[in-house]
Amino acid sequence: MERHDNLYVADGQYYASYSITNDTGLVYKSSVSTAASCVHGLAIDSSTKFIYSADDDGNAIWVHSFDQANGTVKEVQYLAAPTDADPRHLVVHPNGQYAYVVFEAGNALAVYTRDDSTGKLTYTNTTYPLIPSSTTGFIEVWALKINGTNATVDTVTPGVVAHLELDEEFANMAQSRLTFCLIRLLLTKAIRSSNEPEETATCLVLQNDRLLAAVNKSSGAIDVLTLDGQNLLGSQNYVAPTPGGSTGSGNNGIGPYLDCYCIPSGFYTPGSIDPTYQLIKGIDASNIAYGGIVLSEVYPPTGQKLQQYWFLRDGEIGLHTFNRLAYYNETTPFLQNLQEFRTLFRPNTPLWTHLITNANFYSPAPIPDPASTGTGIATTVQDATWYLGNRTNDPYVQQLSSYFTKYTFQDTWRDHCVHGMFADGTESNDNGIFGAWMVMNTKDTYFGGPIHSDLVVDGFVYNYIVSNHHGDGTPNITNGFDRTFGPQYYYFNKGPHGSSWESLHQDATTYANPDFAGSFYDSIAKHVPNYIPTSGRGIWKAHVNLPYGAKDPIAVLAQNGVDFQDNVLDTKAYQYWSDIDPTSGYVQISRVKAGTYRLTIYADGIFGQYEHDNIVIHAGKTTDSTSNIHWTPESAGTELFRIGTPDKSSGEFRHGNTPDQTHPLHLPEYRIYWAVYDYPTDFPNGTRYHVGRSNDSRDFNYVHWSVFGGYANSLRPTTYYSNGDVNNWTIIFDVHRDQLKDTQQATFAIQLAGAKTAAGNTDTVNATQK
Repeated sequence: MERHDNLYVADGQYYASYSITNDTGLVYKSSVSTAASCVHGLAIDSSTKFIYSADDDGNAIWVHSFDQANGTVKEVQYLAAPTDADPRHLVVHPNGQYAYVVFEAGNALAVYTRDDSTGKLTYTNTTYPLIPSSTTGFIEVWALKINGTNATVDTVTPGVVAHLELDEEFANMAQSRLTFCLIRLLLTKAIRSSNEPEETATCLVLQNDRLLAAVNKSSGAIDVLTLDGQNLLGSQNYVAPTPGGSTGSGNNGIGPYLDCYCIPSGFYTPGSIDPTYQLIKGIDASNIAYGGIVLSEVYPPTGQKLQQYWFLRDGEIGLHTFNRLAYYNETTPFLQNLQEFRTLFRPNTPLWTHLITNANFYSPAPIPDPASTGTGIATTVQDATWYLGNRTNDPYVQQLSSYFTKYTFQDTWRDHCVHGMFADGTESNDNGIFGAWMVMNTKDTYFGGPIHSDLVVDGFVYNYIVSNHHGDGTPNITNGFDRTFGPQYYYFNKGPHGSSWESLHQDATTYANPDFAGSFYDSIAKHVPNYIPTSGRGIWKAHVNLPYGAKDPIAVLAQNGVDFQDNVLDTKAYQYWSDIDPTSGYVQISRVKAGTYRLTIYADGIFGQYEHDNIVIHAGKTTDSTSNIHWTPESAGTELFRIGTPDKSSGEFRHGNTPDQTHPLHLPEYRIYWAVYDYPTDFPNGTRYHVGRSNDSRDFNYVHWSVFGGYANSLRPTTYYSNGDVNNWTIIFDVHRDQLKDTQQATFAIQLAGAKTAAGNTDTVNATQK
């Protein structure tokens, strides 16, 4: 036990000091009178230079300095409290910047700033209610203590909270918000660690021995989220969003939560109009306890029903999530398209230091982050895109790019499995590293197939379930629309100081497969409408004779009768894909929802793709399509020349996958703000490509323009129409006379990686136009 030299006693109207003798006796040293006072609680700052006293009867705060050598004390400050506050107990935060005072009469926590050199306090005029006025069970809050280790509660009489200990992390949280829900979380966290979901008047709580999450009933969002006591969300900025208004209204410090662009006026975030909640608890098939929270809300003008599901199991440090949209309205059978449907982890804390798109692409987060915490020194150059080049000391600018946009961090769904944010420990409580990840353990309820691409992280961690980004198609919300999306897994992990982001990312990746938690999902299927349990799924397999030169072959099962990019046309259809072994040609896909599918096979280096309709998957059975697959690559005859690689991308061309050489992280150039690469400068005479002599990565651009500049181009704000040098493409190729012998026509084939339209690649090309 640590030995102390002096003892300080608040004794009603006097403040006395005693020295402690070697035989643990006491010797009176001095006394300071505080007439007309009654000091109830006191605290010593972490530097042990000052003593702070809560004067209940005198309605004031006293500050005294003391001499550690002789134990004498001296008055430094008398600070009157607000009228009828009655300060009873107080604490000084370990960082020395704040003091927190319990106002007994007002059942409130008051915040004071502190001068570390003089010890004096300044009242911030900020208080947080500890007990709602409508609560009758809890009558008084007396004492608050920070000890940096745990949270406990002592009760004096039934219904009276007399002593509440908060660790350092929750003291930090109290600086910005301290709600009745938070207090309940601290109390329950202190007395038990088992998975026992709980509901209060203001929130619903899921927790196990490591992870704690609480959904605020007034917002429909998680606003308290901790892992091993570390606050993962930070301070909350929340204003109830107006349906149709800007998404989130700049709200931070919340999530995961659901929002959508799904109502006639625009964006909508369920949870603030008239939500209902369901608390779930149970034991799954593996004898593991779990808890769940379901948010449901009907949007009154249209009757759309939106639901968000969160589940937490014992022994896990992640939240299993599902999301549902249902629309039953015969009066208005067609509402609109489902333009966006997503969940967000939206923190507001300096804890998170890096953005991670995938195992190969990471970056320091800009400080501040224009997408989340503030623009700072930044110039907007287009939608959600900023020039940060004047931030010469910003690690993002130094290492990645002078431009920042959420589009830089997008990814394609085929091989994507985990994205998120990393905390390097510089802002964590114990200097440990943390990760916040969206694990796409299932992809069957998304749309667009494996070449769908979308936003993943930018200071928020997204789960973009549906969107029209990059020209992708979206489903229509019509009478009878009822689709449950998921599951996906928001996973949070921790590592020792000095460990890498790769270690946490790799840990998260182990959960990125459809078999993860399959039996658990079967156990909770009764709680999740439309979820297909294992009993409703089958297996598909095949052996494919791949064409010569096929690389990275893949098989896709999706909506029957249409290209998988158009699988939004049937909102009951699911999608699946798997790589084909390039040596054996073997492929298998498990956990496929029973139904009828189109099989599509394609590979890099091969023009066209193989398509076969009416592949039937039976529940509990295996379908083998080997005998039905006969893939012959598209060909119009003898090939005279080829530019690039048919791989559904244009990365091999100029400013595509070429690494940026101006920054040490060497970002692929296509991820950088497009206007940086001035087309008229790169191609002053237009595109002139000589087959066999020209270079793909230099002489053919990754994007082709009809005009260049103008809208959204901050570097060339005036549209450049040119004299044919922008939209003029000249291809020169050499051919031998023998190659043209006895031929009358040739076919010129172009494979588009993408086309810019507002509603997707909607052009329909008939056979005569190929």
